[in-house]
Amino acid sequence: MGPEIGLYIVGGVILLLIIGGILTGISNSKRSQKLEALANQLGFQYFSNHPPEQVNQLNTFELMTRGRARLFSNSLTRENDGVQVAIFDYRYTTGSGKNSHTHHQTVVSMRSEDLRLPFFTMSPENVMHRIASAFGYQDINFAEAPVFSKMFLLRGSEEASIREFMNVERLHRLEAFRGIHLEARGDRFLCWYTGGRRKPEEVEKLLQTAFEILVILRG
Repeated sequence: MGPEIGLYIVGGVILLLIIGGILTGISNSKRSQKLEALANQLGFQYFSNHPPEQVNQLNTFELMTRGRARLFSNSLTRENDGVQVAIFDYRYTTGSGKNSHTHHQTVVSMRSEDLRLPFFTMSPENVMHRIASAFGYQDINFAEAPVFSKMFLLRGSEEASIREFMNVERLHRLEAFRGIHLEARGDRFLCWYTGGRRKPEEVEKLLQTAFEILVILRG
């Protein structure tokens, strides 16, 4: 291969990267515009980034400690009747070099004055979790709720408090939210779905889901 061909290849790669960056920027801009319009429609405030005071309130959550290069964007917030709700895009990167991967999520944060939640995480259970639990990896299961126990990996340092809080009615009602991730601490919880960011037209549905979970956790 001659030096001219090598230069053409390098130039072509650079051009593709530039085009890819431009297209990504256009896509992100359209997403922001749609989410800002949705915020206005629903009576939320829109911020291109998450308000710093709210970011500080989330720092103790396990999701917010993963990886590096963490970034909040497209935040919709509202507080009403003692309930503070926010929905935002969140990304972080794990691994390095060729093995690095950037994770994208659309996350709902809900805080209510009358929530008293034990610290726990709840995520969709998979085969690897079941294998790991056979070797001592924590998974809090309930004989009275076998469907829930098969659907979700439930973990937390205060197992007795979690078992007391997760009564049979709560367990059965949470079975309706297949694929949901839930992290709870005191008066606040986070929830999100596997599979990356929600499309703008799916965000309202995710908010509805979070409010339904709020009712369950309050009850």
